[in-house]
Formats: sequence, C-alpha cells, structure tokens
Amino acid sequence: MFDEYSIEQRAKLIPNKNTKDYFAEVVSCYNSGNYRSAVVMLWSVAVCDLLFKLNELAERYDDTKAKKILAEIKSQQENNKRSPKWEEELINKISERTELLNTSEETNLRHLQEQRHLSAHPVVNEDFQLHRPNQETVRALIRNTLDGLLIKDPLLSRSQKIASDLVDDIKKNKELFPSDEKLKTYLDSKYYSRLSMEAEKGVFRSLWKFVFRSEDDNCEENRGINYKALFILYNKKRTEFNRQIETDKTYFSNTASADNILLLLIKFLSRYSEIYNLLTEDAKTLIEGFVEKDVTARWLAWFTANSLEEHINNLRRWIDDKPNHDKFPDDTASFWDDFVHISQSDEWKRAVIYLAIKCYGASYSFDTADERFEKIILRILQDAELEDLELLIEESKKNDQIYKRRKALSASEHIYNRILEIDPLYNLPGEYEYLRSP
Repeated sequence: MFDEYSIEQRAKLIPNKNTKDYFAEVVSCYNSGNYRSAVVMLWSVAVCDLLFKLNELAERYDDTKAKKILAEIKSQQENNKRSPKWEEELINKISERTELLNTSEETNLRHLQEQRHLSAHPVVNEDFQLHRPNQETVRALIRNTLDGLLIKDPLLSRSQKIASDLVDDIKKNKELFPSDEKLKTYLDSKYYSRLSMEAEKGVFRSLWKFVFRSEDDNCEENRGINYKALFILYNKKRTEFNRQIETDKTYFSNTASADNILLLLIKFLSRYSEIYNLLTEDAKTLIEGFVEKDVTARWLAWFTANSLEEHINNLRRWIDDKPNHDKFPDDTASFWDDFVHISQSDEWKRAVIYLAIKCYGASYSFDTADERFEKIILRILQDAELEDLELLIEESKKNDQIYKRRKALSASEHIYNRILEIDPLYNLPGEYEYLRSP
C-alpha cells in the first residue's frame, strides 16, 4: 500500500525553530541514503528537543518540575563530562515526573537510542560489516520521533494544569489587556493555538466551572476576565464544544443560582443561543425563572422565545403597556454592547433603534439621560430613519429629565442635524433653523 505520510510536511509542524533546523539534517541524510547518519542525528535532535521543551516549560510557564530536571541534568553533565549517561537519565526523569511522554512514546525513544548505539558504534557482524539500518526502519524511527515528540507542544505536558495556569496568568496580568482583542491575541499565542482538541475541551470545561459554577472569592474577583477567556475559546470551535456540552449536559447545566452568575450565563446564551437547547430542563427552568424577575435578563433572553421576532414583539408590548423606567436596564454601556450583538439581521437593527429610543425616553434623572444619549442614542443615530428621529423627539419632549437637563440643547442639535442629512428641507422648529446650511 502506498504510504501517504510526508516527513517534510509533518516537519513543518515542529514548533521549535532550532529543532526544525536540526531535523532538516536528518531529512537530508535520509534522502541521500545515509541511514546510519540519519539515525545518529535523529537521536541528537530528540535529546535536544527534550531539553528545549523543558527549558520552555521552565521559563515561560514557571514549571518547577522542568526546572528541577534541568538542574539535575546540568549537574550530572558537569560531574562527568565524557559520559552520555545523562541522556538516558533525561528520558527517565521526564517519563517519571512529567506528561511529555506517554508509555508508547517513551518506548519508541528507547528503541531509537538502541538503534543510535548500533549505528554510531563500530558494531560489526560475522562478516565484519558495520550495522546498517534499512530504509523502512529509519523511516519508522523518524515518523515515531516526529509524531511522538518533535511536533508536540510542551504545553501539552501540563494538561492537568493548563486551565489553572491560564486563569492564574490572566488574573495577574489582566491590567495589561485594555481590549478584548489584546486578550484574544495573548491567549491564542500563549495557550489556545498550542492545544490539542482534548486539551481544549479540558480548558473549556474548567473555564465553564470558574465562570458559571464556582462562587468562591477568587472566582468572583476574576469572573469577568475568565468569562472573556471562555468566550474567546468557545468562538474557536463552537461545533466541537456544543458536542461536548451535549455529551456532558448534566455538568454544563449545573450552574450556580446567584443573580450575577445567572445574568452572565444569559449574556453568553444571548450570543450563542444553540447552547440553551443543549441544557437540561431543570437548568432551563432556573433560567426562565430568573428572566421573569430580572429586567436585564428579560431583554437579553431572546432564546426563551420561539423566535427573535417573537422576542421583539414581546418586549415592545411589555414596554408600551404602562411604560415605566423600571422596565429598562441600568448598566447602559456593557448591556447595550451585548444587546446590539444578538443579531445582525435588519429586523433586529430596526428593533434595537426603537428600543434604544424608548430606553432613552424613560431616563429617570439628568445623569441617566446624559449617559443613555451618549452610550445608546449616538451609536444608533446614523442608522435611524426619519420616523425614528421623530419618535426620539417626541419621547424627549415628554420627559423633563431629558429636556430640562444642561446637555439638552447639544442632544437636540445632534438629532436635528441627522434629520437634515436625511431631508434638507425638513420643517425645523424655529429655534433650530440656524442648523440649516445657508
């Protein structure tokens, strides 16, 4: 059968540049038919790569086991500079104390070491011929070493600690991430891009626990940054993580019942509504009960309706029936970001404009009106149509917390300028005629 495995293509996956450069010599020897040299060099590359991986774990992830192994190997080398015994000890220590090598990978490395001894030493047969490994043997050695060691990221050796490493890292450095994009770049570079699917599932499971289940002080303090880390990870492989949730729905449905945690869960579900239908019925009941009593949750939880259109109609009816400022969320800036991003449909954009105007119209203080105009109205103004702007003027005139505040004139100028962009001949109130271009 034709072997489609490409050594050259797999070599491109080697993460360490030095290892990749050294391995090119192995490939060169192999392609030239110098199989003894290829085996000898392959062993040297494998040993170097183990040291490189330990060094990265020690320096980048502050891994105490890696630091200790490196120190012990260095001491052994210094005590007996001519002895290669430290090479075998290196494999022993790594196999016993880390997860860099599993049993089969360790066995393959030891087989490579034996083949290296046969190829490097003057071992001759009864015909006084040096040992010469055949092409198939060398190819198998190369393949096993590539897949079992060289292309592996050292981070995977900390599979049981990746999640805790990650949350400790972003906890200590969260002030260095002024934007979600900066955090995404950091997490992708240092963690997410280097994980296997199984490792990603482990991290996703742990982050879900830290964000939606745990209630200790440490989790509470870092829930916001951990939520962002979860959000970024889920976005990478939604289908795979949905499958994980469905397979282990009891775990993922068992969330804390604290108001702030349920609201965060609803915020997440408002962006990824498909998860809601993967949860158990008791989890859905808990969520729906919270939606009934919490205004912000009610606005965001469109996934509890049969459709987005139904949710829009329900919200409009509820708001228009006995309007009251208690029917509008207070956390203006962060809430509105989540609300706007529920959908990109034209229908949703029209609904957002209407609800934004109603929210502004229900401002219960000068400061609230100022904040809602700046954080809500200004962001929808350019998308508003003439009928929307006339509704905005009408709502403003009905509320003295809007029209009596210090910034009322500035707000009106913004609105009428937008009207004139749409209809330069619009019949402005006399006091705003000065806005019309001569």
